[in-house]
Amino acid sequence: MRSSNEAKAVVALAGRYAEVHPKSHDRDEPSPLKVKEVWVEATRRYVVCMNPDQAIKDRFDREAVLTSRRKALGQGD
Repeated sequence: MRSSNEAKAVVALAGRYAEVHPKSHDRDEPSPLKVKEVWVEATRRYVVCMNPDQAIKDRFDREAVLTSRRKALGQGD
């Protein structure tokens, strides 16, 4: 579903996330979770979930991959 244009549009739509589970320092607690409900054309309902901690980790991982690729390209063959 990540590759569909509709899915990208749904995630990009403005809306407030409701916090389902707050961040906790207790390792036994579930991960933090936020959700929002999005309707497309009043016929299709999506529930978008976001883990803020995972989003930060994913951003750093993407930056590390890009840095590695740039370095490899700079070295040539």
